[in-house]
Amino acid sequence: MLLQVADAVVPAAGLPEWMVTFVLYLEMVGFPFALVLSWMFDLTSKGVKQDQEDAARRQYRLRSPAFMLVVAMFAGSSFVAYEMSQPPSDLTPSIAVIPFVNLTGDENQDFLSDGITEEIMNSLFRLKNLKVIARTSVYAVKELNLDLPEIGSRLGVENVLEGNLQINEDVVRLAIRMINVVTGDRLWGETFDGKLSDFEFQDHVTQSVIEAVSSVFGRAPPPVKKAATREVLAREHFLRGRYYLEQRGSENMQRAAELFQQAIDVDSLYSQAWAAPCTDRCLWQLSRSAWR
Repeated sequence: MLLQVADAVVPAAGLPEWMVTFVLYLEMVGFPFALVLSWMFDLTSKGVKQDQEDAARRQYRLRSPAFMLVVAMFAGSSFVAYEMSQPPSDLTPSIAVIPFVNLTGDENQDFLSDGITEEIMNSLFRLKNLKVIARTSVYAVKELNLDLPEIGSRLGVENVLEGNLQINEDVVRLAIRMINVVTGDRLWGETFDGKLSDFEFQDHVTQSVIEAVSSVFGRAPPPVKKAATREVLAREHFLRGRYYLEQRGSENMQRAAELFQQAIDVDSLYSQAWAAPCTDRCLWQLSRSAWR
């Protein structure tokens, strides 16, 4: 009866699921004690009384060593049942890549900061035994202007990777840091200076971040992934297209498709530019159909 009540009340009250398991273990632990008590006492119309035959043989006192030993054994067994019912702790380290802040004041450069953020995020996904929060969840809290502890609480992570971007013509300065949101400690940080037209600089930034994160978590960094294109203009068109895709809406979708086509015109072997229009357009159409 208790198990049935717990199974119905626990989810309805919003309590953790492990409480049902705790009730089960507690009943298993209490069963032998219940047998002993049922042998020692009787349930009568006047309440619980000591069994007459047993009372004639011995008298039980609450302060007797035997009674205290039984209470201690039951308390210890209950604690063991509680520990057994707890879900296993997740020791997998976690991190969220917060979209880098564009400090140029030019919204037309937002595509670049978002693009670099996504490249680093995709590289982190390749690390084994590391929980990386998905892009959709991270961008959902981007506009809320929350402090780091609250961001970590909302996303369920202990660490965040954040940064800012400054651009002066073709020269870019990128400051990136990794922070533990629980303690507030800065685990790693570095500033990179280079040119947007230099693919080696962009690859260096991504690889440096991955190596730093791998070192903090004691992981082996994945091998360097070859860039899908070496054409600067093609990559810029692609990143702009991805930026417009995130804005949604028919006009933005059309603009994104045009930019992807421009990227393909510059580099006909740019696989990401070929795949992006189909994948995202199909997902967008499916989401609209499901909504209808």
